[in-house]
Amino acid sequence: MGLAGFLAVIAISIILLLILIIKVDLHPIISLFVAALFAGLALNMGIEGTIERINIGFGSTVQDIALAIILGSTIAMAIQDTGAAKSIANFFIKLLKGKNLELAPALTAFIISIPVFSDISMILTAPIANVIAKRKRMSMSTVTSYTQLGLNLTHAMVPPTPGILAVTLLLGANLGMMIMWSAIVAFAAFMITWAVTKRWTEKEYIPPRADMSEGIDEAKSDSIDELIVHEKGLPNAFISLLPILIPVVLMSVGSAIQLKSVEGSVVYKFAGIISDKVIALSLGAVSNVIIGYIYKENILRANREIHHNGECRFRSILLNKWVARGVAASLLPLLITGMGGAFSSIIKAAPQIELLKETLGTVMANGTIMAVFIPWLIGVIMMTAVGSMTTAGMTAAAIMAAMGQTAVSPLVTCIAIGAGTMMVDHVNDSGFWTTCQFFNLNVKQGVKYITIINAVSSISGLIVLTVLAAIGIIKQAQSCSDSYIDCIKY
Repeated sequence: MGLAGFLAVIAISIILLLILIIKVDLHPIISLFVAALFAGLALNMGIEGTIERINIGFGSTVQDIALAIILGSTIAMAIQDTGAAKSIANFFIKLLKGKNLELAPALTAFIISIPVFSDISMILTAPIANVIAKRKRMSMSTVTSYTQLGLNLTHAMVPPTPGILAVTLLLGANLGMMIMWSAIVAFAAFMITWAVTKRWTEKEYIPPRADMSEGIDEAKSDSIDELIVHEKGLPNAFISLLPILIPVVLMSVGSAIQLKSVEGSVVYKFAGIISDKVIALSLGAVSNVIIGYIYKENILRANREIHHNGECRFRSILLNKWVARGVAASLLPLLITGMGGAFSSIIKAAPQIELLKETLGTVMANGTIMAVFIPWLIGVIMMTAVGSMTTAGMTAAAIMAAMGQTAVSPLVTCIAIGAGTMMVDHVNDSGFWTTCQFFNLNVKQGVKYITIINAVSSISGLIVLTVLAAIGIIKQAQSCSDSYIDCIKY
């Protein structure tokens, strides 16, 4: 089978997947299995080979993310019960003066998703988003659109997120410049997308998730005093943010230390330990338990009035109920994610991936615009196929590396790849299902407020990057020293 046939199989598989989920209303897990089975058979892997790849993909995906997802969900449950979500919401209401409150969870997600796995970032910001939506009576269509956009942009484009970090190192771009310029392009893409699509996201009302907004009343007016949740005994904003900040800081600091230390050294190994997502999230969960003892009355009240656990023992809530609720909330997206990994495994195993490298290498032009467009397009194709920004970005980088020198710097190429992986975020992506689960969206709404919104941002990022590359700003910055101050001159 040639490259055209390979791309046709991918396209048909994705169309089949969407039809099964949206039109037939077949469960996503089974739909993904059917799509993966079809793709494997169509790519001549045989029934045994296809089933083997499905099992490998499912198992490796679940193995990699299960504990992290469960720990993140547990933290989210605790943030809700302690009153931390209300306190954080109050902080942002004051900061934004009660206006454009969808930016509160969005900008939070934009920052914390740089070091933290995107699915986890979404879960951690979900309580804040749902509380603000209920208080302001904002539709989850608006809140979801920009929360997921904020985290996806930095996850796809800004190191030290593992995927784009690997892309940066593989293509030899200056890491310091990559962090600075990718953050600039990502933020510009966010603001453009927000400005262009906000009115559209407000046309449909989707209520917040009930279990994350119970006990929250809608404000009677838009005044700051009315919007703020007035409740005695709420933790202050800093304490409320600690369970989120601890994993973020540990992952960020650990990654930074590893970049500057000798591989294999004691310092390098220690940094690897503290930056491990499971360990970092575990410490975040431990901090929740400590905070829980300080705000015991809030937790008992929440479990009595919201979760209807009666006079449940306090220790049982901290050590059992939070975990049980976290597992229940994360189970469906986790299993769907595993099957999405199975589908991706089929595509990645196809030998036609090598043909894609060769073909795209022959069409690379010398002009700046085409030299930016090609890596973006490869990122689009790979994201459409495999549903993982990390896998799509790394595959695209490998293809670009095989092409050799292009008309633009490695820095521009890396940012273009990251922007491309934003383009088609759909039902084979774990983040799609995690977002739908925790933000109260069905599949059709997910396509509208995740897939389409991300597509707009991808194109916006491409345009911004192309302009900056065409006028020479980023290209000149690539030749600067590691000092940000030196590069400001350009």
